[in-house]
Amino acid sequence: MAIGRYRLLDSSEVITATTFTTIALNAANNSAGSVFAFEGGHGAITAVMFNATAITSPPTYTVSLQGITSRATPNGTVYGGGTATGTVIPAVGINTVTLATPYSGTPGDQVQIVINSASALAGATATIATRVTSAGSTVGLPYAAQQSGGTWAVVTAGSPAIVPIYADGYVGTGFVCPASFANSTPTSSSNPFYVGNTFTPPSDCVCSGVYLSARVASGSNFVVSVYSGSTPTLVGSAPSFVVDKLASSVGNVFAHFVPLSASLSMTAGTQYRFVLNMTSATAFTTQVVPTFSTQAIRESYSGLLFATTSPSSIAFTDNQLAVFPLVPKIDAVTNSSGGVMFQRNMTGGFAA
Repeated sequence: MAIGRYRLLDSSEVITATTFTTIALNAANNSAGSVFAFEGGHGAITAVMFNATAITSPPTYTVSLQGITSRATPNGTVYGGGTATGTVIPAVGINTVTLATPYSGTPGDQVQIVINSASALAGATATIATRVTSAGSTVGLPYAAQQSGGTWAVVTAGSPAIVPIYADGYVGTGFVCPASFANSTPTSSSNPFYVGNTFTPPSDCVCSGVYLSARVASGSNFVVSVYSGSTPTLVGSAPSFVVDKLASSVGNVFAHFVPLSASLSMTAGTQYRFVLNMTSATAFTTQVVPTFSTQAIRESYSGLLFATTSPSSIAFTDNQLAVFPLVPKIDAVTNSSGGVMFQRNMTGGFAA
């Protein structure tokens, strides 16, 4: 099973803004792209996926994989087979372009995806999402790049939304390609509405709390609860948080660490739901929920986490195409029979 399915988000990977950073393909040789390291274990790169946020009289374009000479500067040598000049961007939204020839690289090779405008027709414009803002705070690998006026530059603040797809269907580590964003505003204690994520650990483990990302308003107090099993049973909870005491009660979306009242031991193969509900009359003002066009794309971002909601604690509705900004923090793992071990690395999560 692909490593990407056995991972959890780190707190720095939670999306905290509802916008893309984009580049307009509105002149010959304007380009958008992203730089990454070729990963082993998934076969060749067979396709490229990207999000076109707008199209007006679509320009023709080419898609290729190239080597790089320095940061965000492709060397012009096409790896595998790029698309032919004259290809038209298919539609607004998630597009997948199959390469004419798959690229079989060596693990660690630094590669740049280049989406290059091949026409300068009057009014021909497409905007390509290059990064999702505030999903990660630093520029490492992968990172997005853009060319305008013949000069390439790094696009900062976020995760690339131009992604490689490997032969086994795996989407490269660290990439995000959401179809859109939603803003969740949990309701008040007069009508509890539970929102969060389901998580089925592949190995016995211990959770001490959750990372929660939200913009909170004065008086929007909340509690986090953990339910297990198909018939939801409360197995853990956090103390009720008084938002007025938090430094980030106004302004932008912030990440918060919310500890559980007691560490929770979780059993491999058991479904757990980590959910939030309001304990005051005022709802959160912003809670960014990315949505995805397929389960595979969502798994490339959040792995084992996907959305769950309920108007009560009696019955939950799960959604494999979305994920809430509420992530369990795992502190200890037992390699139980039939389970898998955690891998603690830059992206966090599990390894098969």
